[in-house]
Amino acid sequence: MFSFLLKLLLPALAFGGGVYVAHHWDAGDIETLQTKIATLQRDDARAKADAIAAAAEHMRRADAISLNSAVAEAQVQQKLADEKSIIAQEVHRHVSRSTVARLCIPYGLVRVLDAASLGADPDSLPVPAGQSDDACAPVAAADLAANVAANYATARSNAEQLNALQVWVREEETARRE
Repeated sequence: MFSFLLKLLLPALAFGGGVYVAHHWDAGDIETLQTKIATLQRDDARAKADAIAAAAEHMRRADAISLNSAVAEAQVQQKLADEKSIIAQEVHRHVSRSTVARLCIPYGLVRVLDAASLGADPDSLPVPAGQSDDACAPVAAADLAANVAANYATARSNAEQLNALQVWVREEETARRE
């Protein structure tokens, strides 16, 4: 009977001992796995924080570049606007009324200037009925001078805007590479 019980209990003890050993073995693997997961989570949080800090620094540099560019452009545009205003005031001083009486601005010149401002062919613009390109247009020399000066000032302003944009793009590209 004892041998019968022994035969019956021996496999149970062996199985129970194996389960006990396997349980402790698995517990060690679980602890190692939990440690690895915690390390990965900590490294991930650190990497996210570093990425956020790098993005914030990049944004700060981009904002500084844009602000400096805008301030410089505003200063130049103000200077150009002041120059335009001074020239507009000076037109009547340099193109006197007596010039208006003796100077003929021909329709042909007016047509060429109008065509240039419209980006058109001068031949596509009509001459008033009964007039030729050589006939005097009812345009005062002072008005013509003021208009041409204003167009030049606008062109200079546009050129400065493009120059400022090129500088801004170069600075942004340099900052992006750093």
